[in-house]
Amino acid sequence: MNLTVVSRFADLLTTRVSIRQHSIPYPAAVLLLAGVYFVVGKIGLQFAILHDNVSLVWLAAAFALVALYLGGMRLFPGVALGAFFVNVGPTIPISAALMIAVGNTLGTVVAVYLLLRFSPKPLTFERIYDLAIFVLSASIIAPLITATVGTMALVITQSISNTDARRIWQEWWM
Repeated sequence: MNLTVVSRFADLLTTRVSIRQHSIPYPAAVLLLAGVYFVVGKIGLQFAILHDNVSLVWLAAAFALVALYLGGMRLFPGVALGAFFVNVGPTIPISAALMIAVGNTLGTVVAVYLLLRFSPKPLTFERIYDLAIFVLSASIIAPLITATVGTMALVITQSISNTDARRIWQEWWM
């Protein structure tokens, strides 16, 4: 990963207080988050290989993580709405899109909870501990949750076969 990208992401995470001082009405903030998640998610789906709804490039997850970290956990409905609308379509039943939205939202909420609970405020990446908490929560645990729930949703709704599930899960987790 490019060190500049990591540095800019760290800068975004550490500007939490100044971001929170801007007053945006709650419904507008939720809809804005959903809209941006949707657009970024649709761009990410352009990189899908094994399945139309599974991409190795999913910047929507990073955006959602930053949004909830900076704006507060109460914005989680924006992640859920964005994830639902980015996944619903002709190849995915509504029930699968709902389950995927739940998984994407749960993964993001768990990652942000772990960051808020176990990292210093603000997160500065000045210690190995800070980086380890970030990598563990945002790069390992959250993707495990989203990949597992999403793959199960696709199997349950018969959008993928059981034989493809392992490969789909691996790509999703990556």
